[in-house]
Amino acid sequence: MKSHPMMALAVAAGMAAIAVSGIAGCGQPGHASGPARRAPVVAASHPAAPSTSAPAAATAQPAPAVTATGAASGAADPVPSASADTGIEVYANCESPSFEPSAFRVTCADAGWTLADLVWTSWTSTSASATGVLVYNDCIPSCADGHFHQVPGTKVVLADPQPSAAGQLVFTRLTETPWPPGYTTGPLHGAPFPLPTRPI
Repeated sequence: MKSHPMMALAVAAGMAAIAVSGIAGCGQPGHASGPARRAPVVAASHPAAPSTSAPAAATAQPAPAVTATGAASGAADPVPSASADTGIEVYANCESPSFEPSAFRVTCADAGWTLADLVWTSWTSTSASATGVLVYNDCIPSCADGHFHQVPGTKVVLADPQPSAAGQLVFTRLTETPWPPGYTTGPLHGAPFPLPTRPI
């Protein structure tokens, strides 16, 4: 039986269509076979270290949230180094003592002076040092209506550990460079700022 040229052409075209549809349905390893996918957004596991250069000009920003442990919201728990003295803590959030907090509420009454993104370089039995971001309220025209500003590269030193009301050793003095504007005059100028030894 002779095959008709048109029939042979139709069979060949049908076979080619099947082959093309079969290839289109197969995905290659590592490639999506359906609609194009977007690359997943990967959040950094650690925040970028703050600049250690001279403090930059203050910029208006909202104050950071400070959690019950004194850490900025979403920050990882600190990992003590081998030489760190974990027996000394500090009332960084004015409510409970913590070790190497990543954020610090210096003025407990109004949170008008805080520290954020703290990276601790030492934590010993006598003092602790860190670099972070100063966040302060300019209180212009009033503290209720003021604006928050950030100064990166701020140096922080904690000192004078004393027993807290509960008997836990806590740092009781804070020195900072630079001071927030407004705190550089008056009785606190050039002197360490007192820190609480009990919940406030």
